[in-house]
Order: sequence, then C-alpha cells, then structure tokens
Amino acid sequence: MANLKEIKLKIGSVKNTQKTTKAMKLVSSAKLTRTRQLSEQARSYAVKINEVLSDIAARVSKAHEGGNISRAFIQN
Repeated sequence: MANLKEIKLKIGSVKNTQKTTKAMKLVSSAKLTRTRQLSEQARSYAVKINEVLSDIAARVSKAHEGGNISRAFIQN
C-alpha cells in the first residue's frame, strides 16, 4: 500500500492536472466564441454576395436572351 507521502504527491498531481484542464477549457471556450462570431459575419457576407451574383446572372441571362449583352449591367 502507498505511504502517506506518495498519496499526497498523487493528490497534488491530480490537482495540477485539474487546473490545467480548466485553463484549457476556458481557452477553447473563448476560441469557440470567437469562431462563432466570425462565422456569423461570414454568413451575412456570403448571403449578400449570393444576392449580388444572382442579380448579375439574371441580368446577363436576360440581356443574352434579348441579344443585347452590352446593356447587361446598365440599370434602367
């Protein structure tokens, strides 16, 4: 059976491991929060880009059907 000194060392080691684990959880939580914020910003940007590209594609398609591609980007 382990003596008292070995048990105290083991308890100290476990406590240090717990502190390290807690710190790692805090860091990962902060990183996750930041990543979520960046993801939301990117999502709104992507939606707007999609709208713009869809509008351009529609104008080009409409101009191509009418045979007047040079006017595809001139707004009426």
